[in-house]
Amino acid sequence: MRWRFGGIAGSFLVAALTRRQLGLSSIFAIVAVPGLIAAGALFVKQMAHPESAAEHDATRVEAHDHHEEVLGH
Repeated sequence: MRWRFGGIAGSFLVAALTRRQLGLSSIFAIVAVPGLIAAGALFVKQMAHPESAAEHDATRVEAHDHHEEVLGH
């Protein structure tokens, strides 16, 4: 659900910026800022809690193995 919200909100944001007659490079710079902030936050989180990623990866592998077991692959 949250991915759909971003896609829809992004489209409306670009439309609003286009109505203000901003150039493509300006629109791209404005839209890129939240992504850069999110990337920075994830980097800081990873540096502060590196064990969280290892736990998450282990959980993903277990879920994948369970999925294959259930489907008989």
